[in-house]
Amino acid sequence: MVKFTKLICAAALLVVSGITSASAGTIGTQGFGGDGSPVVNTGSIDTATVFTIGNWVTNTSQSGIFVGAPIYTIGTITFDKTVGTSFNFTNAGFGSFASSSITESASGPGFANFDIVGRFDHGTFGIANGAASLAVSFTQTPSGVGGAISDSGTLAVDASAVPEPSTFALLGLGGIGFAVRALRRRRAAAV
Repeated sequence: MVKFTKLICAAALLVVSGITSASAGTIGTQGFGGDGSPVVNTGSIDTATVFTIGNWVTNTSQSGIFVGAPIYTIGTITFDKTVGTSFNFTNAGFGSFASSSITESASGPGFANFDIVGRFDHGTFGIANGAASLAVSFTQTPSGVGGAISDSGTLAVDASAVPEPSTFALLGLGGIGFAVRALRRRRAAAV
């Protein structure tokens, strides 16, 4: 019985260490660009609070889990920099992003950069879900009302601290293996 308890404790330690080590930093980045015409609610980046990206599209600036992903058209995104949960998108192939905070990281005459923190959940292409950050930049030339606006962005996804269902299944099979092995040893010792 003592050996069986030790095996169960060892299995539990493996499970806990697997869960805590699953958060491994950035596992992929994906670049974006707009092929529409971004707009701001006042016509000037310097005074705007609401930003609309005309048509966001992924590009070939990729790393990690996004390498080899096809180009996806995300669509129009409107967000209010004063509302932490207003930057959201969903694309069946690429995945979805939901913001939890929006911070204007830098701004000046004719430009505004935002750090947006949230969660990414993969679509049919992807393989990972997790905490994510999105860096979005707007540039207006010339600065002020009526100047042309361009935009770009980079999404960085971190490994999730919670294992996927397939990981739980593998851990369960491992636990069953430990239990069967312990049971066989116990029966062999009884003979």
